[in-house]
Amino acid sequence: MAKMNNMQEEKYIDVGKIIDSLVEYKKLKEIQDLAVFLEMPRQSLYSWIKRGRIAKPRKILVKIPELNISWLQTGEGPMLNNATDEPAAPLARSAHTDKEFDDMVWKIELLEKRVKDKEEIIDGLRRENETLRAGLAEPVKKKQQL
Repeated sequence: MAKMNNMQEEKYIDVGKIIDSLVEYKKLKEIQDLAVFLEMPRQSLYSWIKRGRIAKPRKILVKIPELNISWLQTGEGPMLNNATDEPAAPLARSAHTDKEFDDMVWKIELLEKRVKDKEEIIDGLRRENETLRAGLAEPVKKKQQL
């Protein structure tokens, strides 16, 4: 289980830091101003911070297309697509609609939950296996002592 906890810690993303960087980048005063700029509820941003995951990165990329999507998802690497001050190419409209994109995100979240559930089952089976092996080792030790 400790191994799983370490994996979860490594995956933690400081969305609050990402959001704060966006506020600063757009020269806004607070998160609420960013929510207004993105045309979305302020509570959505706070929810992302709480969950440690930006649920709808497309909403941000449409309004700030010069952002590096990898940075937006992980908080690592350069914030902008290019290191120069030149404006980035506008975000190309994908063949997927917002609904299709949201459906894909939902499917990914569902699959991530299934993986987590399976990992918990595997951890439980490993513990049970260790317990059974320890139980089998006891009679062997007693027999060796005789």
